Amino acid sequence: SSGHGEALAIELAKRGARVIMACRNLQKAIDICDKIREKTGNKNVIVEHLDLASLRSVREFAGRINKSEERLDVLVNNAGIMAVPKQRTEDGFDMQFQVNFLGHFLLTNLLLEKLKRSAPSRILNVSALAYECKLYTFLTFMNIS
Repeated sequence: SSGHGEALAIELAKRGARVIMACRNLQKAIDICDKIREKTGNKNVIVEHLDLASLRSVREFAGRINKSEERLDVLVNNAGIMAVPKQRTEDGFDMQFQVNFLGHFLLTNLLLEKLKRSAPSRILNVSALAYECKLYTFLTFMNIS
């Protein structure tokens, strides 16, 4: 609903794609979705709730997509957090590790069969230069040097 994700959603919508914005903050996502529809003229942009800090939410989202969507041509794993205070998710994992890695891994695996049936589909994992800091922070948290 911001940054790379918003820019990509706008570009895909301009090209006529059906865009499913999977976002944690629904109100923010709805506001951005409305702007994207208005800016691009594409009414086929929708919002679905997905919180990568909850593996239950990931499973629920994937279940809805697997049930409701005929095809899945592109999965973009874009969400990420950085330098958050040390905290655990409801699943017991480090927040940053789960949101940036485990959530995307689970989501991709739960959608993989639909992606295969939609071939030639693609999975895009988006990162930034901050990944170096994320990795350092994770390794430090895990006491790995």
